[in-house]
Amino acid sequence: MAIDYLGCLGRAEEVTNLFEQMVDHIYFAQGTVETCKYPNYWELPTYQQNFVPLKACVDMCRILRTEFYITPEAQILVYEYAADLDGHSMHSKLLEQRGYFKRAVELVRGGFRLKKDEISSFCSAFDEEEKQRVNEAIHSHLERCDFSCIAMSVSAVESRLLKLMCLAHPDSKPKFDKMTFGQLLQEYANDPRKYSDIVPAEHTHLLTLSNDYRIFSVHPKGRKITPQVATAIFNLSLEFLIDNQMRPDSVKTRLGQSKQ
Repeated sequence: MAIDYLGCLGRAEEVTNLFEQMVDHIYFAQGTVETCKYPNYWELPTYQQNFVPLKACVDMCRILRTEFYITPEAQILVYEYAADLDGHSMHSKLLEQRGYFKRAVELVRGGFRLKKDEISSFCSAFDEEEKQRVNEAIHSHLERCDFSCIAMSVSAVESRLLKLMCLAHPDSKPKFDKMTFGQLLQEYANDPRKYSDIVPAEHTHLLTLSNDYRIFSVHPKGRKITPQVATAIFNLSLEFLIDNQMRPDSVKTRLGQSKQ
């Protein structure tokens, strides 16, 4: 089943509510019993199908290093309860008790609620094309598909860079559209001042490094891609994409100011 990770994260509280309602309705007889009569019900297909979107939200918060609550101890509790809900914890049998299940769900939901603004800001950083690419990068990252993780992460960066260069020089759009990511970077390197309003200097090395590993990941260069490398490029790509300076609206503002 394809998962819209960003879509799930953007409505994490709703996803949590729907999951809780389903479990209460099916496995706790609409909330009328306190002990579930279905042993290991969290292994059943109906449960798993509804749990997957919630797990996607928790996994995304792990990726973003979003800290639930204030203390590390509380953060660990949230992830432990999420593991319980996944049926992969020594405490999972406690989920047969409705009270424990409700407590686990509320703790996870409370984490999403506390970080609602931070989550919203992250999810709003991408346009529709970028969302598709980032969703695939997230899926590859979680499944430890390291080559494809890098390829999709950097393709989202390429998509953003192309849009920004076209904003700065719309007459060159037909030329830019035909360029590879490496050619776009070379265009930038040939005259950095021409594009100084769209790419801050601190991102130039990030872009070059991302392109290098994109080449290693999509072409048979004999270069080993480790999980650590894939995670690093994935995180650098997200850093570029969610940077407020790299959002199209911010670039438009800077371009307008430079023309005054």
